[in-house]
Amino acid sequence: MTLSFPAESPVPALTPDPAPAPTPDPGPAPEPGPPHPDEPLAPNPVEPTLPSTPETPTTPM
Repeated sequence: MTLSFPAESPVPALTPDPAPAPTPDPGPAPEPGPPHPDEPLAPNPVEPTLPSTPETPTTPM
């Protein structure tokens, strides 16, 4: 089954929506309290790396 559109009118699927659908307002966001001592603000700067291997690109043989 194929859908046929008039040649002079644009395809409805390609036309952008005039305005996004209104989303329900969840209300005011809770204010962030003091950071938890066990929860660091930034991720660990020491990223886990692979076992000591030379910096060579892995290319298939």
